[in-house]
Amino acid sequence: MKNIFILLGVYILWRFITRVWQFRKILKQQQKNFHESQRGYTEPKKEGEVSVISGSDKDGKSDNKSGEYVDYEEL
Repeated sequence: MKNIFILLGVYILWRFITRVWQFRKILKQQQKNFHESQRGYTEPKKEGEVSVISGSDKDGKSDNKSGEYVDYEEL
């Protein structure tokens, strides 16, 4: 019976240590991402790589007015 409690205690301790280790790893990654975003760092893109930024919000309506036709009258 004593051996079962010892094994259970070791198992619980092992689980606790691994979760703390994972949590620290996640925090380090988040801090790295935060500091990179504060410096305005962007990863260099490969030649020919294209990225599209969508101008639509949650309702699907676009705020981008660059494609709107405007009729000008000559003077």
